[in-house]
This record gives sequence, C-alpha cells and structure tokens, in this order.
Amino acid sequence: INNYPASPYMVDAMEDVIYTQYAYMGQPQPSIDSALNYIAQAPGATWAPQLLWVAGRTYETEDKLEEAARIWLKIGTDYPDSDLAYNGLFFSGILFYRLNMYTEALNSFNRAALATQDPTFQSGAYFWLGKVHQNLSGQEKAIQQYEMAIQTDPIGYYAFRAKEVLEGTAPLPA
Repeated sequence: INNYPASPYMVDAMEDVIYTQYAYMGQPQPSIDSALNYIAQAPGATWAPQLLWVAGRTYETEDKLEEAARIWLKIGTDYPDSDLAYNGLFFSGILFYRLNMYTEALNSFNRAALATQDPTFQSGAYFWLGKVHQNLSGQEKAIQQYEMAIQTDPIGYYAFRAKEVLEGTAPLPA
C-alpha cells in the first residue's frame, strides 16, 4: 500500500488489511481505524466512500449503531457524487430511527430523497420519512410522506408498505 500507491490493487489491499484485522484477528476497532486512516491520507480518493461503508458496516456489526450511522452519513455529506451517497444517507437514517434519534433520521432521509433520481430509492426515503413523522410531528405529515412514497413508485415495495400503513392493514406475509 505504501510502496505502490498507484497500483490497481491498492484498494483491494486496503480492504484485505481491514478484513484481516476484523475477521481473522478479531480486532474490529483497529480495522475501523485502518479504514479511517487510509481515508485521512487521501480524503479525496474515489475509494474513500467504499472504505467509509466498510467502517460503518463494522460498527453496525459490533452494535455501535450511532457510530455506524455517523460514518454512513459522512458518505452522503462528504461524497455526494459517490455511488454510495444514497445508501449512506438512507442507512444512516435507518440507524438513527432505530436509536429514536428522529431529528437526525429526518435529516438523513430528506437528504436521501434528494440524492437519487431512482423512483424506487426515493419511495423508500419517503416511506421512512413517514415513519419518522409519525414519531416526531404527527399523522398529517406522515400521511403526506406515505402518499409521496406511493406516487413516486406506485408498484414498488415501499408503495405497497405505505398503502398498508395508511389502510392500517398488516404487512404482507412472508
């Protein structure tokens, strides 16, 4: 990694170091620290969001949900043009929601809805905005978000879930 920074295998090597520390050495925090140190050395690198994703996933696996959420939020904040920007924002919102940090979840899902043009992904963000508004500001705003989920992707998963929530029916069985 240090001797061949232009190698096409550099990112693979960094990921292998991180994975080895986590999976084989049982050292989750050093693996996260390695990912963050690599990013600190080249914060503008195209691979930085990928390593942030790995660090966030490790925090999540270790049940450090707020740390994971903040790392994933950083992907959408610092790398808005990355292919991982939407996922970082969306999954940070999920974790903030799970932690009852509704203001942070609202921020993440609002930004996720704007971070993509894909109706399926936008619908997911609107659905979760509805769930956040049910806990934060009441039913009227929640209904508006559920309706947006339906309008954005009428035949998608989140449209069906939004209809179920609005109708008060149980989710589809497995």
